[in-house]
Amino acid sequence: MHLESLRKELMQIARKDVPSDAVPFGFEQRVLHALRHSQRPDPLFEWAEGLFRAACGAMVVTALAVCVHFFTPVSAPLADEAFADHELLDVALLAGIPETEETVPVPSP
Repeated sequence: MHLESLRKELMQIARKDVPSDAVPFGFEQRVLHALRHSQRPDPLFEWAEGLFRAACGAMVVTALAVCVHFFTPVSAPLADEAFADHELLDVALLAGIPETEETVPVPSP
């Protein structure tokens, strides 16, 4: 249904209805005045409000992750083995290199 025809039909029905005595005098004028002079909300304000809520949610999730990180007991797998710091570095750096028995000759200069 076309919106303009729907609006006209609703206005005709509203004009036929008699207002009750319970409505204070001038109530319709006050409502219409408020509707005509109301400002539309700024779309940038709505975006800013949504982004602020998202930022607050992200901060809560981050705070929970930090709390879980700091209050979770840590098990050190290398704590049982007696490695020095430089040996731990060697183990970490060479972990992905396969161990082979053959040696590759280095060309002399």
